[in-house]
Amino acid sequence: MTDWKFTGGLPPLSDDEWFQEFEKYKQSPDYKRVNKGMSIEDFKFIYWMEYAHHMWGRGLGIIFALPFSYFLRKGYITVRLGLRLSSLFALGAGQGFIGWLMVKSGLEDPPSEYTQTRVSPYRLVAHLTSAFVI
Repeated sequence: MTDWKFTGGLPPLSDDEWFQEFEKYKQSPDYKRVNKGMSIEDFKFIYWMEYAHHMWGRGLGIIFALPFSYFLRKGYITVRLGLRLSSLFALGAGQGFIGWLMVKSGLEDPPSEYTQTRVSPYRLVAHLTSAFVI
């Protein structure tokens, strides 16, 4: 959950892999300031929610990109339509990038020891707003 790769990758499959992933999370400010003492079962729930969210976004990108490339290769898409569809794809990719920046902001140490760790509210709003716009 603290080390997402662009290409995705498999979630932890064995107990040992879950333990390693949980240990990485324990090093994050989110665990230290908000979820200290969380059980591995609670961690798994959060992990699966995040994983499903990421896979949903990637899946939408693939569902868009594959038919687009097929129809583009076959010559069924005009230049004007191709530009519009490419713009939509770029908006989706941008929305994913904003989401990545948002999550990254929640994994950084806050400026003060009295401040709770949170994702940037501006990035959160930008991520949600771009989803609605798209």
